[in-house]
Amino acid sequence: MAANKHLSSSSRARQQAKSERLNASKQKRAHQREQQRVSLKSQRNVGVISLSSSFDARNIPALLSEMHEVVSVVGNPQEPTGYEPIYVKVKDQRMTLCLKAIDISDLPSAMDLVKLMDICVLVVSGADGADEEIIDALSTIKGHGVPGCIGLITDLDTVEKKNRSPFRAAMTQFVHYHVDADTKCVDFDPTAESAIKALTRDLCLTKLKPIAWVESTGTLWTEDASLDESGALALTGFVRGSGLDPARVGHITALGDVRVRQVSIHTDPFGTRPIVETVIRPDPADELEPYAEVQEEAEEADMGTEGDIREKQTVTVPAGTSEYQAAWYARYGDGEDDEDEGMSDMEETSDEEEDMLPGTAEADEDMGLPTEDPTQATEAKRQHAHELREAAEEDKDFPDEVDTPVDMAARDRFRKYVGLKSLRSSPWRMKHTPAEYARLFAYPAFEQTRRAAMAATSAVEAGQLATVVVEPRDGLDFSTVLARMAAGTPVVFVSLKEHEARRTIVHARVSRRGPDTAPVPSKEPVMVHVGWRRETVHPIYYELPLGLWNLNQYKYSRFLHRNEVEEGVAEKDWPHGMAFESNTVFPPCPIVVFRAGVDGQTPSIARGKVTACDPSRAILKRVVMTGYPYRVKKNKAVVRFMFFGPEDVKFFKPIEMDTKHGLHGHITASLGTHGYFKAIFNRRIVMTDTVCMKLWRRVFPPMVVKE
Repeated sequence: MAANKHLSSSSRARQQAKSERLNASKQKRAHQREQQRVSLKSQRNVGVISLSSSFDARNIPALLSEMHEVVSVVGNPQEPTGYEPIYVKVKDQRMTLCLKAIDISDLPSAMDLVKLMDICVLVVSGADGADEEIIDALSTIKGHGVPGCIGLITDLDTVEKKNRSPFRAAMTQFVHYHVDADTKCVDFDPTAESAIKALTRDLCLTKLKPIAWVESTGTLWTEDASLDESGALALTGFVRGSGLDPARVGHITALGDVRVRQVSIHTDPFGTRPIVETVIRPDPADELEPYAEVQEEAEEADMGTEGDIREKQTVTVPAGTSEYQAAWYARYGDGEDDEDEGMSDMEETSDEEEDMLPGTAEADEDMGLPTEDPTQATEAKRQHAHELREAAEEDKDFPDEVDTPVDMAARDRFRKYVGLKSLRSSPWRMKHTPAEYARLFAYPAFEQTRRAAMAATSAVEAGQLATVVVEPRDGLDFSTVLARMAAGTPVVFVSLKEHEARRTIVHARVSRRGPDTAPVPSKEPVMVHVGWRRETVHPIYYELPLGLWNLNQYKYSRFLHRNEVEEGVAEKDWPHGMAFESNTVFPPCPIVVFRAGVDGQTPSIARGKVTACDPSRAILKRVVMTGYPYRVKKNKAVVRFMFFGPEDVKFFKPIEMDTKHGLHGHITASLGTHGYFKAIFNRRIVMTDTVCMKLWRRVFPPMVVKE
């Protein structure tokens, strides 16, 4: 016996009888299967999407509900529409399936529903194949994430026998390209009981592929909503994702942020009268006010007239600043004025002209057109769209190039711009921001803040049936939630993480996608779908470098140009950044951009991912003044048409110039009274070259304070 104690585990296993080893192996396999069943979740949400106009997605839930026991139907059973969630119990798999037909024509609702699903069933009919409009909508939905899918190919009997295999291969390749390469595509006959059983087995046993950012967020898919006498709204549904934290601020889709009064957890979710097991009444941990407080009295006490301020102010010049830049500090302060913050950047015109948004009543009035005449307004919009397209094409061919005005001095026209030797290596030292930016939240260590917020635990775990009671709030109409529930529109309650109710400047990496090819200028209103939020913003765009970039400054882009690379490129190849004021968002989180005023019912114009929240990131707008060699000799030249007066030549003399052939040089002396000047370059210059002088100023995303 003493010797057996010192035997290894493998030696003791060899001493066991064969029957004992077989029995132990059998028990181990049974335990593994049981653990797999538990890990597969006892309840799954299944969404059905029809990619063909001839097939009704409501047929699949109806077939499955006829074969299995229906334990619950959400909505009004007396007036069914077929789009109500249906809970069926699959006894042999010990699992409950929530079946939901998704109407993809309602794009915003479809995007929310797909995020709530564990599995999506994509149905393609052999009668007409996939519809192009549905394909565009599916591409938009994919921008926010799609869970694991199962592809069904139906109505193959309508296809000629010799063409069935090519059609099946083409549809499989289509689903793999537009959704996921791992999607399983099978033939499906709605009249065959074996096909329905096989589909049920796949829905219960298929390994889940959840959307990562959705799983990191606590949500509640509302199945019932009601208002009490005090005006509080009660939302009942199953908790998903990372669970709910009642102490944090919540968000109701398409409504706004709310405060949680209490959360009730139920048992026996499919019983006639769910029993309340636990009631949680939290102590608020977050403030509902999205903006930081600013001491206005102190600011007003320090304020005086403009003349007094200029007389009293002391200019502090950063270390290493050249004499030229020091002169700019002394003359113009930081180079920014509040009146120029809202400046649009389609053209170098006045602020009032640039801030006009296309298609608004103010724009029509400034054009001299009566707003009540729809014909003239339509013609004006068409003309504006044509001019916008020409401006976008010109910006592609001659980026940032402007004509020096003849009727005013260049030093006055570009008085808010400064010279910068290199955007990559020369830091932007002017730290001034608009006064409104003091109300935004900044995170000195954003990554550490994100990790701490994501690591927080939740009081209500996922999978439980809960009722969340939210307090009434000024400006929120809870009756719209009841109307949306009656119309079948999904209502989702989201438990926000710490800081996510605060307003800041959100930065995203986006790329043009979709069939819309119209230009998208900076500061034009667009509707963004960020995570679970939807709102209209006025973003500005900027170029992102492909290589290493150590400085927190980027070049402003007047338009969100369409990327020249093919669909499906890696994130590092996306060419544009996007900055706008919104609530704090922690990556990873996708963003989908729509045209403003369409309520998200048309395909998206851009898609991407949120990268950071940083109001201090410097986005620098560049203007390029051009001149042309008049006489050349080796590396010296006389340049004209860049300026039209000797005073401007003297004023801009310290700024380094370059040419389109890659030369670098500077002004040596003014020549004559018409703005001609002598310049010297590092190499020989030719007459066909173009001399460029680049000026920079910082621009900010427009901020609209929402009280």
